[in-house]
Amino acid sequence: MPEFEIESYLDHQADSFVRRFDANTYLRLSRALTYFDLARQHGGTLAEALAGVEARTLLIAFSSDWLYPPAASIEIEQALRETGKPVDFHLIDAPYGHDCFLLEEARQTPIVRQFLGRA
Repeated sequence: MPEFEIESYLDHQADSFVRRFDANTYLRLSRALTYFDLARQHGGTLAEALAGVEARTLLIAFSSDWLYPPAASIEIEQALRETGKPVDFHLIDAPYGHDCFLLEEARQTPIVRQFLGRA
């Protein structure tokens, strides 16, 4: 029996996760995400790596996301702006860590709608 409510949530997430993902695949994917460096593959700068982007870009970051912190999105925004690319950046203040993108749908939806509604 869990002592704290969070334990029930974590147990549920763990059970759900192992039914959907092979552990070895997840380990390899995690390692690939950790070591991937787009800038290194394009002369060392993110601006050079993103120079070929032709579409408008929407970036939504969450203040408490530790896996994809806002600083990473800000770096992408700055690189896109440096190359003259159209970019919208939104920071949502929310306390749910990396799960924010799942739990803050109501706050993301109007941002996405507005972005898609513009030509």
